[in-house]
Amino acid sequence: MATPYVTYEEQDELGSELVRARENKVSRKRPYVDVVALAESFGLVVQYDNFAEADSNKDGFLANGIDPLKVWRDKKRVDVVFPEGTIVIENYLKAPGKETKLRFTIAHEIAHHINSIHQHESSFHSQFDPEMTYTHTDLQKLFSIREAQADNLAGILLTPTYKLQEVFKKITGGEFLTMYGDRTVDADTMKKITEMATEMRVSYTTIRIRLEKLGMFVKKPISKYIEGDRFNLDYPSQNYYGDYEDELSF
Repeated sequence: MATPYVTYEEQDELGSELVRARENKVSRKRPYVDVVALAESFGLVVQYDNFAEADSNKDGFLANGIDPLKVWRDKKRVDVVFPEGTIVIENYLKAPGKETKLRFTIAHEIAHHINSIHQHESSFHSQFDPEMTYTHTDLQKLFSIREAQADNLAGILLTPTYKLQEVFKKITGGEFLTMYGDRTVDADTMKKITEMATEMRVSYTTIRIRLEKLGMFVKKPISKYIEGDRFNLDYPSQNYYGDYEDELSF
């Protein structure tokens, strides 16, 4: 029942090198990963359909040739078993403004395929032992770990370390970014992260997570940010609550 835990560092090494090994000469020169070509290099086929699943958040599916996916056909919900190795993507992700979500969803399904090889994960339907009763909590833990690891690997596949380092150097000049406290970054840093995300065709969140995991921030106390010139702490000079202080009760 247990899913092997793979460290982020192991995923980074494996995912980055898999992308490097599968890129052609043209792709290597681009700052972003051709995620459809990456899927095809694993023998996977990407196609689109209109999902009819009860879970409206489901927008990607890696077919195993056995488990069906509910889709719309002639205004009816029907079960379709897609050939093994088919990545089915919800049609709405082809809409303008959905590129980063589309790319991440495809990468997420590629990550499941890689993990099925790397960790010997079997598909959902074969996880059940007829002589054992699994609790709802057991299943939640299993799929929570799987999905989290697939999300991590998806981010890595879209921003392999060697490409991310090149983009980072281009935009920052190789200078580490500054983080105040545990999470706060200033407007200039946000702008640089956004520029990197645009170059690599991923979301701001994906790039930021990757930069944090790779240790590309220098941390400073949050007080250094608050006490700077940004927030004129000397104004107002009177008590914050003015004449109403005596009337306030907390």
